[in-house]
Order: sequence, then structure tokens, then C-alpha cells
Amino acid sequence: MKDGKLKSLLVEDNLGDARLVRELLSEFGTGEFEVVQVVRLAEAMKCLEETHVDVVLLDLGLPDSQGLDTFTQIHDRAPAVPVVVLSGMEDEALAVEAVRAGAQDYLVKAQLVGSTLVRAVRYAVERKRSEELLYEAHRDLEKRVVERTAELKKANVRLGREIDERARAEEALRLDDARLQALVELNDMADAPFRQVAHFALEEAAKVTESELGFLGFTKNDESAMAIHAWSGRAMEQCEIADKPMEFPIAEAGLWGEVIRQRQPIVVNDYPALKEWKKGYPKGHVRISRFLAVPVFDGARIVAIAAVANKEIGYQEGDVRQLTLLMDGMWRLVQRQRVREALRESEARLSSAQRIAHMGSWDWDIRTNELHWSDEIYRIFGLSPQEFGATYEGFLASVHPDDREYVQSQVDAALHDNAEYSIDHRIVLPTGEVQYVHEQGEVTRDEAGRPVRMVGTLIDITERKQAEEALRESDLWMHSIFNSLEEAVLVVTPDRQLVDINTAAERTFGYTKSELANRSTEILHVDRQHYLEFGKRIQEASDRGETACFEFEAKRKDGVVFPSEHTISFLKSGAGKAIGIVSIVRDITDRKRAEQQVREHQAELAHASRLSTMGEMASNLAHEISQPLATIVNYVQACLMRIRSGRSGSSDFLAEMERVAAQAKLAGDIIHGMRSFLRKGKPQRRIINISELVRAAGDLVEFESRSAGGKMRFELEDALPSITAEAIQIEQVMINLMRNAIEATIQADGAGSEIVVRTSKTADGSVEFAVQDTGPGLSGEVGKRLFEPFFTTKSDGMGMGLSISRTIIESHGGSLWAESNREGGATFRFTLPIGGGES
Repeated sequence: MKDGKLKSLLVEDNLGDARLVRELLSEFGTGEFEVVQVVRLAEAMKCLEETHVDVVLLDLGLPDSQGLDTFTQIHDRAPAVPVVVLSGMEDEALAVEAVRAGAQDYLVKAQLVGSTLVRAVRYAVERKRSEELLYEAHRDLEKRVVERTAELKKANVRLGREIDERARAEEALRLDDARLQALVELNDMADAPFRQVAHFALEEAAKVTESELGFLGFTKNDESAMAIHAWSGRAMEQCEIADKPMEFPIAEAGLWGEVIRQRQPIVVNDYPALKEWKKGYPKGHVRISRFLAVPVFDGARIVAIAAVANKEIGYQEGDVRQLTLLMDGMWRLVQRQRVREALRESEARLSSAQRIAHMGSWDWDIRTNELHWSDEIYRIFGLSPQEFGATYEGFLASVHPDDREYVQSQVDAALHDNAEYSIDHRIVLPTGEVQYVHEQGEVTRDEAGRPVRMVGTLIDITERKQAEEALRESDLWMHSIFNSLEEAVLVVTPDRQLVDINTAAERTFGYTKSELANRSTEILHVDRQHYLEFGKRIQEASDRGETACFEFEAKRKDGVVFPSEHTISFLKSGAGKAIGIVSIVRDITDRKRAEQQVREHQAELAHASRLSTMGEMASNLAHEISQPLATIVNYVQACLMRIRSGRSGSSDFLAEMERVAAQAKLAGDIIHGMRSFLRKGKPQRRIINISELVRAAGDLVEFESRSAGGKMRFELEDALPSITAEAIQIEQVMINLMRNAIEATIQADGAGSEIVVRTSKTADGSVEFAVQDTGPGLSGEVGKRLFEPFFTTKSDGMGMGLSISRTIIESHGGSLWAESNREGGATFRFTLPIGGGES
């Protein structure tokens, strides 16, 4: 040992395995080991001659030596140096033979873990040192017997003591052999159930420590609790506790918990006198006189606690050592079992995954030309292992004849030029069916750079190839439909870059597809402001998660601006991420022109309706105007009479003249309202108060209501918000609805009945106008056709009044409807948005 480090000679020709051993010793040995590596037996023999070595880590398969003979030569050259055999094969017979020949341990490289390797090396060195001490003591004893024969009497006492020491040493050696034998038998139980392994190890632990009882408990991962899973046979016989195995928190586990807290063995040789740490000694437990417990470590974590009890003499350090080493061996076996089980499960999962994914793996040994396939590759090729030649040529025989030369060239390129091997090709099944596969592989080279192995994967891509072909056909079909559409279609990215347009879009905008490819859609807008506003409308629709449809001005290549209607749909990935936008664009110039003509025609009809209405109202208006004129005449005659008689002063004349002026203004207002109502011209919208407009319209029809024998009651809210509208048109609608109410009242012979006119604000922020009458109401057929053009219930009506009225209200962004009253009659209502509506 140099500088406190164990000098380890690693005899290993596999560089990967050598690097693994070095890393494990470095990581788990905490700087305890100095490793020297050689790759041949001859180099190892020379190193043992020239250098002191504490332990040899020996691979039995070397370039210049194979099998157990490798160990024999090393052992013969340096019998004092402990040897730990490292083998690539899990050969139990070879392992037992190596241990019997003198090896300290036998480890399988595929199962190596850091803690196992470090413990094995430490144990080998320690055991070898114990053997040397024993042999040295034996030689020394014989020497002393020879030298001191003459002083036999004086040396009797000393000799007896030495004999006792020898006996103890021999007993220790016997126990070591017993423990080693137990470990060998444990190794033979690699496939035994865990409980059987634990019980066997526990019984052997009781034997090597000469104990009456044994217990074995395993801890949880966080070491917070433990359960006693194994009891020695005598412990089971003597214990009266019903619930076995016992499970309890470490805080309540007495000596068991103390082992975890102190993280070291606990020895108690006078258990009855012990007052503390007895929490884990329930009633009915077997009687304990002496107690030894050791922790079993897996790295830094305590995974189990092994305990023995009731040895005839006190427990010593040797007992601690024997129990610790035996339990470590048991745990290594458990770990190997778990590793094998995990490996089996991993292989099963891999096989299942390959079967599900239609993917297999292959391994080609280039030196021997042996080719190994996984089960899934056999299934893909439709072959069995008995039908496959297991060679590279056998593989090529299944490759489609037209692809064989290509596959060979790609393999050669990977082997000789380090090219990437990732190809698609066809194979022919024994049934004659052709399948597509994708292969991918990597080349392994020796130290000289020669290719020695090639490993890779193969996946069945037949369905994918068929889907790709179907997709190509589908794409051609969809492209044909795409270009046959009469409406312009634009496909753009989420950031509004043009991806594709159809033939109709080329006609609509005057650009070719190549001129618009990968360009921003801003080129199709009137200006930058229009482009940004359009983007805002798209974003709002995307946030709502719905298709959008709205009108917007667009610009052709020649600069002509035209009205267009856009229907926007959003393309999304399977994960819901936006990947594109489809915009269907319609040139609505003709539709807009037709709508303008309709509006102009409706205005003509509305004007004609006003003229007709004024014709019907002429006599009533004449009566209305005659009243203030007659009053004026009366006031003037009264003034003249007073002037002639000389009985009135100037103050009387002033009052009479004010009354005359008021009556004259009333007549003028009536005439002005009639002229405004009849005026024809371009609509001019302005801010108006709807309640004031109702009062003005009411003045024009109030006389008709009185003439019919009824009366009108106005319930108007003065604090209503203003609206923006064409006052004459809205007033026409009001007059039409009020006159209809009057006529309905007359039709129902409703003398003395009341018509109620209301204004109010609705819950959605609109202003509402309502006319409620007590007429005959709305029958089913009348209610359905009420607003149809030319439909009327009047013998002399044109059937255009309500139709025109609804058109006027809707052109202002409002709604007009009618409903029957529960107590009889009908109510006509319309709403207008506050501020203004669409034109």
C-alpha cells in the first residue's frame, strides 16, 4: 500500500470494461485505489515481478491466455496477492472452481455496480491479509516450539496461551470458510425467491456467529421505517407475536433504530441490564440475552439491518465482521437478482416496443460475417431463423433486385468512407409481396481503424410510403379543386406572408402566383393603415376561435381600389397551434352597386309614401292650421273694438299681441313640419333627441287621433342619450306607426280608447320607441307577413309602409318588430343604437 492507497493491477484487454472498472473504483472508492492496467498475461506476470501489488483484478479471457489457466499462472507467480476474477460470462461452475482454486471473489462484468466492486476488492485484500497473519502465526508458533523445547516448563503457560490463540485463529478461519461456503451456496441461489434467499442467509448468519436467534429487516427508501421480513427458525418457534412480519417506524425501533442513527454495528452483551433503546421489544418477543445488529449498506443508504442474538459467550469484532460480510454477500445476490429481473423486463419492453413500432435491431460482425436479427426483423422479412442464412449475403437476397446495387453501395460507403448509413429500400417477402423499410446503422472500428462491427435498426415504412403516395394523389386532386374555384383564395402564414393563391385570385388582383410568392399581404391593401386594421380584425377573430367574415377595401396590381368581402379561416396543427390562414376574397363591386340602387329606390318609395301620407293628412292639417288663424282673427277683432271704444290701454294691447304672435308661430311650425316631411334630397344625419322627435311627429297626427274619438298619451324619457340619424326618415317611421295605431283603433270601434307612445333605454344600451294600440291585434297570418312588401290589410293601402319603415330602421343599425298585447291590440317597437348605426 502506497500513500494509504491500494495498488490494484487491472488485467483487462477490453478498453470499455477497463474504463468502467476504473470509474467505479474512482467513484465509490473515494480515492482509495491506485489502478495500473495491462492487457496481456505476460505483462501482468512481469508487473508482479517488478512491482508491489495489493490486489489483482483479472479477466480470464486475454489475448495470450484463456480460462482458469489464466488465474492459475497469476496465483502461482504471486500467491500472496489476492485475486478478484472479472468475467464476461455468468458461469456459475467456473466461478465456484475459481474460488476453490484460491480466487477471493468472482464478479460478472455485466452486473458490476460500484459498491459491489469496492466491497469485493476490500474483502479480498482483507481476507488475504488474515490468511497471511494466520500462516505467519503458525510458522512462528512452530519456531518457538523448536527453540524453546529446553525451556518447556517455563513456556507451558505461554504455550497454552498460544495454543488457545491458534485455536481461535483456526476457529476464525473455520468460520471464514463456513461463511465463504455460505456465500458460494448463496451464489447458487441466483434464481431462488427473495424470501428463500433471506431466510437462508439469516440461518447461516446464526451459524457463523454461533447465535441462537436471527432477524432480518428491510428499511424504506427514506429510512423512516422498517419491516422484519425474515426470522430464524428458533425465533419463529419462540416468538408469540401474532403479526409477523413486524413493521414499525425507526423512531420506535429501539436498538434497530440506533443502528440506523449511528450508522454502525451495535453490540449488547448484557441485554437484560439495558434500560435504554428497548422500544422495539414488545410483549411476547423472544427472550434476548446478548444482541448484535449490523447495517447493510447500498452506497450511502442503509437498506437492511441484520441481527443475531443469544450467543453463549459475548459477541466480538469477529462476529461483527462475519455477519457484515455475509449480509453484504446476500445483498449483492439480491441486487444481481434485481438487475437480471430488470434486464428481463427491459428486454421484454424492448421487444414489445419494436413489435408496436414495426422496428427491429440488427448486429453484423464483419470479421465473422455473422448477422444477428431481433425477432421483429424476422417478422418484417416474413422469415424464421431457420430460413435465414444469418449472413450479409442472406440479407441481400431479400432486398428487391432493383434496390440491391444501391444498398450495397451505401453499405460500402459507410464501411470505407465513414458515410452516414440511413437509407430507404424495398424488400421482397417469401410470398412475393414487396415492402418498404428504412435502415440506419453505425460502424465500429478497431484501433487500426478497420471496420469490425456494424449495428443498426430497421423499421417497416410500407404504410408510410403508401400514405405518402395517397397524399401526393390527394394533393393533385385538391390542387385541381383549388384552382377551379371561382372565388379568390389566399393561403398565408400566421404573420401574413403569402404562401399560395389560386387562379381566381390572379384574376381578381391582377398578379401572378410567382409575383406574390412569399410577399406580405400588405401589397393587396389600400395603405398601411388599412393593412394594420385588417390584421386587428383577424386577431380578434383568432382570439374568439371562430371564422370571420367582413368587408374591406382591396387594391389590384393596377392600383384600382375595389370593395371586397373576406371569409377568414384558421389552420391549426394537431396540438392546436396556428400554422396558417385561408382567406376567401369576393369582389363585391356589383353587389355594392346593386345595394346602392336599392337604397335609392327605397328613398324614392319613401318620398312617394310621404306624399301619399300628406295627401291623406291634408284636410286634417288644414283644420289644424285654421284653428290658430281663427284665434288670431278673434284677438285682432277684439283689439279693434277696444281701440274704437277707447276703453283699452297699451298694456291690454301688448297681451293680446303676444297671444296673436304665439298663434301665428304655431301655424308656421305646422307648415314648416309639413314642408320638411315632403322635402326630397340626400339624407343628412345629425345628432337628435328621440323624445323631441316624437313630440314633433305627435303634433302632426294628434288631430287625427282626436277626430277618431280617442286620445294619445306620451310617456317620454327626457334624459335619453342622443342618437345620430336622418331625422326626417325616423320621423316618417314614427308617423307611419302612430297613424297605423289610430287606424287599428278605428277598425276596432275603439271610441274613447287610448294610444300610448313611449321612449326608453334598453338593457343593451339602445334607445327604444314603442306605440301601443287597442286595435284587433295581429292574427297568425298577418303577424308572419306584416313586413312583406305589398302586403296590406287595408282596402286602399299600398303595403309598402311597414316594409319601408323596417328598411329605414335597419339602415340606421336598429331593429323594428311587432307583438300582440296580452290584453288586446298590438305594440310596434323599434330600437336605434346610441350614437349612430350603419348607413
